[in-house]
Amino acid sequence: MTNYLVRIAFLNFEVNTEVNAPEEATKETLLDLALKKLEVSGFSCSQEKPSVDNMEYEVTD
Repeated sequence: MTNYLVRIAFLNFEVNTEVNAPEEATKETLLDLALKKLEVSGFSCSQEKPSVDNMEYEVTD
């Protein structure tokens, strides 16, 4: 497992969080883990993710 620092930019704010994921994790997986950890709500009935303007990540190990 690898620790990642995930930076997510929403319309009016940016948030950083660390997640632990397999080394081969995709950007989509890291985003899902970060949103779950942050307990971000706002999913529609179709289960679309909240509107994310930008997402970056880096390994923190």
